[in-house]
Amino acid sequence: MANTIGPRTRKRRVLLEVVHSILLYGAEIWADILKQKTYRRKIAAVQRRGALRVSCAYRTVSEAAVLVLAGTTPIDLLAFERAKLYDAKVSGDNSQEARTAAKKETLREWQDRWTLGETGRWTEGLIPNINVWISRKHGDTDFLPDPATDGTRTV
Repeated sequence: MANTIGPRTRKRRVLLEVVHSILLYGAEIWADILKQKTYRRKIAAVQRRGALRVSCAYRTVSEAAVLVLAGTTPIDLLAFERAKLYDAKVSGDNSQEARTAAKKETLREWQDRWTLGETGRWTEGLIPNINVWISRKHGDTDFLPDPATDGTRTV
């Protein structure tokens, strides 16, 4: 999808979630392989392209920054979360609390990676807290004019 035309951000995000479903099929079994940098880079490249489309960013934006802008958890953290949930289910803990705890742990790991990372520093200065950014109820990262206005801009 081009950066300037096409579906709105929400529709692009749904398409990215479909890609996640395909990429993470059976992740409970093979998630540990993503600890190797080679395999993580290969699967992250697919996710990065989708995140670039969701956020309408240029291809020069770093992976860390575009994932935050798109509000998409890194694919390796999602795979590890699924593996943790599977292990909890096998041990008999299939509760909502286990899912919430796994989600919080994933968000904390993502925040640590974002804060300590080497790339995306300019964007990190704008968005220091990932949780605040992804839980916002307004605003899309899009080039399209807001449909609520006539597209004109006042200064």
